[in-house]
Amino acid sequence: MVVIFRLLPNWLCKNFRKIRVLTVVLFCFITIIYYNQRLPPPPPTSPSNVVWPEFSLHLPFVEPNISFPDRNIYLAVAVNSAATGHKYRGLRKAIRETWGSSLEYTRNKIWKVFFVLAISENKTEHEMNLQEASRNNDVIIGNFTDNYESVVLKTFMSHYWVTTRFPSCRYVLKTDDDVYARVPRLLQWLERAGAPNRFYGGYVSVGFKTVRDPKNKWFISKSQYEKEYWPPFCHGAFHVLSTDILPQFFNYTKFGRKPFHTDDTYLGVVASELGIEAKTLPGFDLRYHTEYIRPRSACDLITSTTMGHMIDAFTMMKYHNFYTKEMKLGKYIRLKCLVSQNAKLFAIAAVVIFCLLIGRLFGATVFRWITKLWQSVCYSSTIEH
Repeated sequence: MVVIFRLLPNWLCKNFRKIRVLTVVLFCFITIIYYNQRLPPPPPTSPSNVVWPEFSLHLPFVEPNISFPDRNIYLAVAVNSAATGHKYRGLRKAIRETWGSSLEYTRNKIWKVFFVLAISENKTEHEMNLQEASRNNDVIIGNFTDNYESVVLKTFMSHYWVTTRFPSCRYVLKTDDDVYARVPRLLQWLERAGAPNRFYGGYVSVGFKTVRDPKNKWFISKSQYEKEYWPPFCHGAFHVLSTDILPQFFNYTKFGRKPFHTDDTYLGVVASELGIEAKTLPGFDLRYHTEYIRPRSACDLITSTTMGHMIDAFTMMKYHNFYTKEMKLGKYIRLKCLVSQNAKLFAIAAVVIFCLLIGRLFGATVFRWITKLWQSVCYSSTIEH
């Protein structure tokens, strides 16, 4: 031990530089380990549950056979529909039989409805969809699997297909298969608005927070969209886009933010970053949970342009019956609607009119009665004095 203590100072002096470097390295190593244990690990930039659709702009592998004269349409209606289930085939059938006839003319403007599907994972269902497309000539089917994550693919595919196959088309109305749309009323509004360009409109949602819960189907990570609130966007049940801005939207998917699965919020982000304002369209009536709210009244139906969502085939038939039959009594229904919406005002007006009418009819007689009564009172008081 004595020898060690004698030699240690000499060894330290000779190896001082090495010891200093070793001490610094050891200190840094201990510090890194210490802080890694104290601080939580940083969130991954692309967690495994982030939904990144394999996005690409392409045409459907199944599409209608459209003659050249029929390509001259003013508005195309793209109805997103699920590829699997009898329920959705029933909804498509109901739309064909009600508001979405195969070819319509409104104020010399042609509009046409197309159903947008993808490939069903069930082979039998897929074969039935192919037969439906061949039979009705109004279905486009994308070459990708049909699921919730592919909704954005269907939306962009349909818009891209419209601009490719219908070069003179001015507008695209995108809806879902649980929506009732009064397309002639929409065309009338667009005409009164002067057929606006660079147009993006529908049922505008404002102040919606981005969903950060990974268990939620609307979950969006910060790597997909970093802001806490969405810009104003048109709800996915229905929106209208003018075709003059669609090329900018398509280019954005290539060179801008990568598309994510919630198509309505993504379109809102694209529009916002391109400087296009989301416009509220009058009569776009959206209700989230129709089973818990009051049914639509005649007044609601008269003032609505599109209604959604969760409208089943039976309700579509009911609405269509109202528009095609009961609306023929238009003036009576509108008056009834006006009275019901302003019940208090009309009650006051009725009382005033009643009083004026009574005064007009019986005013002279009542005045004579009051005069005689006053004279008799005055006469009796004179006698008493």
